[in-house]
Amino acid sequence: LIRDWAVNQTEWYVDAVTMNDNKSMLMKKCYYELDKCDYSLVLYVPCEFQRKYKTSINSDKDSAFIELKCGNPVGDSGYYRYHFNYDDINNIVLSAKMVSFAISTGSDDLRVEKFRLDGAADAINYMTTVWNSLKQDN
Repeated sequence: LIRDWAVNQTEWYVDAVTMNDNKSMLMKKCYYELDKCDYSLVLYVPCEFQRKYKTSINSDKDSAFIELKCGNPVGDSGYYRYHFNYDDINNIVLSAKMVSFAISTGSDDLRVEKFRLDGAADAINYMTTVWNSLKQDN
């Protein structure tokens, strides 16, 4: 555990993840075999697989409108994984103190998810070191 972030390792990937008070997650995951990393949100907000959703992202460093792409549901938990364009989020996660996302819930309502980023840069740097050393072994 590195402040608000945890680093996890499996035989397929290593990730750095934080969870907010709503039990939503923001994570960076790096896959050994694919030799790539991505960012995702895990939210209790249903979405249609592969559909793209516009959202606003705000932090103390920057704000922008970005696109989230709906991924697979997380088991039968009611949570869904949303993927980002890597470049839309990486600099914010590494440099900001907090980030928030305004996400459409399918009607006229917006859901705002906030995440503390304290420890994100240290956790991601550690995770990247682990990934770089282990991907050579896989």
